[in-house]
Amino acid sequence: MNSLLLALGLVGLCHGAPQATTTASSTTSASSSACTGNTASTRSEWCNYDISTDYYTEVPDTGVTREYWFNLEQVTIAPDGYSRVALTVNGTIPGPTIIADWGDTVVVHLTNSLTESHNGTSLHFHGVRQNYTNQMDGVASITQCPSAPGESYTYTWRATQYGSSWYHSHWALQAWEGVFGGILINGPATADYDEDLGHLFLNDWSHQTVDEQWYTAELRGPVTQDNGLINGTNVYGDDGSSSQIGSRFNITVESGTSYRLRLVNAALDTHFKFSIDNHTLQVITNDFVPITPYNTTVLDIAMGMLRLLCHYT
Repeated sequence: MNSLLLALGLVGLCHGAPQATTTASSTTSASSSACTGNTASTRSEWCNYDISTDYYTEVPDTGVTREYWFNLEQVTIAPDGYSRVALTVNGTIPGPTIIADWGDTVVVHLTNSLTESHNGTSLHFHGVRQNYTNQMDGVASITQCPSAPGESYTYTWRATQYGSSWYHSHWALQAWEGVFGGILINGPATADYDEDLGHLFLNDWSHQTVDEQWYTAELRGPVTQDNGLINGTNVYGDDGSSSQIGSRFNITVESGTSYRLRLVNAALDTHFKFSIDNHTLQVITNDFVPITPYNTTVLDIAMGMLRLLCHYT
C-alpha cells in the first residue's frame, strides 16, 4: 500500500549530513569531527543520541557553526506569473533555508536594504528555544529595536532542538509580503524514510500587497486572496486557457522510495487541507516535537503551523 509520512507543525529535514543551502552566502566551520547522523533504516538514532534523549537537558556538543548572510530587499516578483512588488530575503520567496545539525551554533547576519520603503525590520526564528539568548529572538520592540534601512544585525543561537521550523520578519506585515524561509535542524525521527525533500511552504497570495489590503480588512474583515502558492509558485488563470500564466510546483519521485516532507502554513489568513491523491499520510512530528506516528488521508494545517510527512511511492 502506498503511504506518505507527514509531520504535524513545523519540522526540519533529518538526515546524516546537511544539504546544500539555496544561497551561496553561507559558511560552515567546525572544531570537532562531524557527526555521521543516521541512515534510512536508523532514523531514530543520531550519533550517540536517539529519539528518547531529552533535548531540554542534553544536547550534542558539535563545535560547528553554520553562518548565513541574508539581505532583506524590495523586488518585483511574479510567483504565479503576475508581477508585483514584494519583500524578499536574498531575492526569493521563500528565502534560503537555514540548515544545521542538532547542537550546532547558527549565526545569521541580516542586512536591511529597504531603502525605498524606509521599513525597519527584525527576524524571528519560530519555535527556537532561545534559552539565555532572548535578545536573539528577533521580535521588534520587545527583544530588540527594529533594524533601520542600511543597518545590519547579527543573530546567534544554538540548535538545542531538532526538526523543522521557519524564520520570518516580526515587523509589521513583512512576513506576508515575502520575508520568510525554512529552518531545518537534522536529528533523530520517530519513523524511517529514504529521502528528505525538505520544506513545503503553503501560502495564500494576492496581486495587491498586504499593506494595500490593510484598511479594507479593518473596515470589512479579511480580504479573499487571489491565489495560493506551493513553495512560492503556482499558475494563475483557467486550465487550458491561453491566458494562463505562471507554473506549478513539481517534485520528481521514484516508485518504492519513501520521502519526508516538511509542511509549513505561512499564509496570511488561510487554513489549508493538505492531501496527496491515492496516498496515506503519516504524521511524525509537530514543530520541534517528535510524536508517535499516526496515519491520515487529509492534514488540516493552520497558519503558522508546521507538519512533517513521509510517503512511499
